[in-house]
Order: sequence, then structure tokens, then C-alpha cells
Amino acid sequence: MVSHLADAASTLDPATPLHAALLLDCSWLYLLSVSRAVEHIRATHAADVQTCLLRYFFGGQVALREKKQMLEQLSRIVPPAAQGSAQLLPAWYNQLLELVGRFNRSPHACLPALQYAEMLSAALVARKRTTVSKAFSTHINPIAAKLLSDIVGFLVASAGLHPTSGRWPENC
Repeated sequence: MVSHLADAASTLDPATPLHAALLLDCSWLYLLSVSRAVEHIRATHAADVQTCLLRYFFGGQVALREKKQMLEQLSRIVPPAAQGSAQLLPAWYNQLLELVGRFNRSPHACLPALQYAEMLSAALVARKRTTVSKAFSTHINPIAAKLLSDIVGFLVASAGLHPTSGRWPENC
């Protein structure tokens, strides 16, 4: 998701409601992926979230080992000057680990956060900018709203969507 948004960064305009809605739809999908990762981590009763997330990220322990071996093999073949960008994890992995840790502490907030993302996206498609607090007033779950805001902020920062060039919906 991050690489697709990064590819579209020059095209996306936060002033266009449909582009902002697209970002919120991507956030909804990413939030769903993060909740699935948290579900996996909690189901395995893993105390080491980082190791468990790495295994989940690569599709299992065997796949993780294969990727590490492939990187080692490539480092032997590729000249040292060209190895500068060769790494196992993306640059934004530590931020993802932090997000997963937050959701792991508050798994009950995943469903409301998904609902908030869906509502905000639908409002933007209808060309109405709103916030979660305006739309849900007294029925708001502040933790879920914050976690959604964290997901949107993560995608904006990791994909290089330049939050200062316009108003991306990061203040949910």
C-alpha cells in the first residue's frame, strides 16, 4: 500500500475530495491489515511483538529465513557500491511496528476505527469534509479515532504525500 501511494504521490492532491477519500479508503485497508497482524500476534501469544510481526510480514518463519538468505547471497554478488539500498525491511518498518504495538494494546478499537474511516471516506465522496467528533458526537471512541489518525499519518509520511502541500485528512 505504501509503495502504491508513493507512486501516486505526485498525482494525489489533498484539496481534491476524491483524492482524500482514496487515501481514507487506503487507510481502511491498511487498518484492516494491521488488525489482522494484531490478531495473529495475539493468537500466537507472542511476547516478542517485533519477531512475530517480522514473521507475519514475510509470510512465516521459513519465508523470513529465505529472504534473509537471499539478501546474503545478493550481497556477495552485487558490488559494494550498488549495495547501498539493499535491505531486508522497508524504511518505514519501525513506524509500522509502533502502530502494531498501539493496536495490540487496544484491539477493541479496530472496529470503530474502521467505521470512522468508512464514514469519513463516504463524506468526502459526497464532497463534505467532516471529522469523527462532528459525525459521532457523544458516541465517539477517542482511542479508535486516534488510531485511525495514526494510520492516516503513517501512510502520509511513509508514502511521502507531503502533508504540508495541502490538507490531508490526518486530523480525523
